[in-house]
Amino acid sequence: MNTKIDPFTVEVIRNALTAIAEEMSLVVMRSARSPLLREAGDLSSALTDRKGGLIAQGRDIPAHLGILGATVQAFLKRVPAEQLKPGDVWFLNLPEVGGNHLPDVKAIRPVFDGQNIQAFAVCLAHWADIGGTNPGSYVPDARDAWQEGLRIPPLRVFTGEGTDREKIDMILANVRGA
Repeated sequence: MNTKIDPFTVEVIRNALTAIAEEMSLVVMRSARSPLLREAGDLSSALTDRKGGLIAQGRDIPAHLGILGATVQAFLKRVPAEQLKPGDVWFLNLPEVGGNHLPDVKAIRPVFDGQNIQAFAVCLAHWADIGGTNPGSYVPDARDAWQEGLRIPPLRVFTGEGTDREKIDMILANVRGA
């Protein structure tokens, strides 16, 4: 068996995967209502393998480097892969599940090949407000995490059948300006 790796093929694949991650960010920027996303580009996107190992990340926010793979790994400890289905999109923002601060909400979508998860598409988007004591969700005098805003554990908000309206409504009822 020939195990020689062709460097040209490696570069083509690497650039294609990076282009996918960058296109994910561009789609969010083009469709966003928030100027934080649309104009400032305060978001990042990545692809991970089925275990959360980082495959590709776009040229996004440097502070987000490495967070997205760790988020998928922590997510999989809470939500077993067997529970995931095609069309699922999960939101979360807990610092203990690969996060940094509550306004950075992650969307995780498993990528299937038939019935098997092959990868995850992950996008981190900074929300202008996540609820909490102060508008804008910056609370320097907070005495506990709940004053900082809505804490979203892994929550399936989209399925193969569409939007889970009850969950979206619960989120929107707890943030300003939605």
